[in-house]
Amino acid sequence: MCQALVYNIGDIGVLTKMTQEPAIQGESSMLNNKAYTLIETLIALTILAIIGAPVLSMIYRNNLSIRAEQSIVATGLLEQEVCRIKVDPDECLPLKKRIINNREWTIRASKVGTDVICYHLYAELDNKVKAELCFLICRDKGL
Repeated sequence: MCQALVYNIGDIGVLTKMTQEPAIQGESSMLNNKAYTLIETLIALTILAIIGAPVLSMIYRNNLSIRAEQSIVATGLLEQEVCRIKVDPDECLPLKKRIINNREWTIRASKVGTDVICYHLYAELDNKVKAELCFLICRDKGL
């Protein structure tokens, strides 16, 4: 067993030699441990929450406004297409491309029927349907 020599100056100024047992291995590492305490960790988490909550809220609101804008644009595109079809029902093309705000929108259309025609329109952005519209047109045949 290893012993360390320690010199101690007593109350009367006499230098005495003492032997000291080495500390238990775990004990010495605990004395020099500079880990964070629970309070420091809680303070850090609180600061992170105070800063992080508004940032996450802003990102969420930004995503909502982007989706709302896309929904409005898609609905407008479909309304324009409905007006075109009402003026000239034979103009209904199965696929149209439109560029709005430097983004390519796709309008897909299908029709079923002869006397009563059911039109189904989709507005897509990045191959995702953003709006959908279905309507009927009755063709009057003269008597």
